[in-house]
Amino acid sequence: MKDIYKYLCITIIFLIYIMLGSVLDTYTSSTNTYSLVIKVLITFICIAIIKNKKIVCLNGKFFTKYLLIALIPMGISILLIFGPINKSVSAWTALLGILASIFTAVWEELHYRVIGVDVFKDKNGKLDKNAVILLVLLFGFSHAINIVLKPTEYLIELFRIIFSAAAGSLFLALYLKTENIYVSILSHFLLNYTTLFFKTFSYSPNYFGYIAYDIIFYIGIITYFTVTIIIFKKNKLLE
Repeated sequence: MKDIYKYLCITIIFLIYIMLGSVLDTYTSSTNTYSLVIKVLITFICIAIIKNKKIVCLNGKFFTKYLLIALIPMGISILLIFGPINKSVSAWTALLGILASIFTAVWEELHYRVIGVDVFKDKNGKLDKNAVILLVLLFGFSHAINIVLKPTEYLIELFRIIFSAAAGSLFLALYLKTENIYVSILSHFLLNYTTLFFKTFSYSPNYFGYIAYDIIFYIGIITYFTVTIIIFKKNKLLE
């Protein structure tokens, strides 16, 4: 229980630093510079924790069908954000955005999946349902910092918390099944990157319109949770 409390405290500290980076970027009109630096630092902290605790997260193999499953978030992201491209964005802005997507995916997967699973698993290396639900909710609500940064869009951000929790459940299932964190990092990065790409380069995101967007959004949530449940049940990943 002591490790769980410590993990939760570290999570809160990480989120405070992430929020601080976003505030500094906004205040200084910087383009993700402070946020990127903080994410890089958090990534190295996570790597140090993993090495110190001697957690092995690269034992598994790449299964072709699970690599295909890992592409699902990218596909849904493209459907949600797809729009006409505007080439006027500077290369530096694009590069910072891409690096932010990479390091976001890396530190979140290392912290919420690798370290999180190690904290909550039992002596047999298994998770029970309560632990899985808590890890999924923790990842979802970690995105609640956007409500602080965008208080006028609190309703939209609440739905994004649900969407994040659903995506996080799939990342968790991929990691537990493959025992290889690279698979979930890849899936997470592709989701971040495609979302960022169209938000950065599209002057009118989403060709399909608001109604279609909402439908795809809910289909995405249902798809993530459904695939997660199938992976858990088929591979008996729970205790």
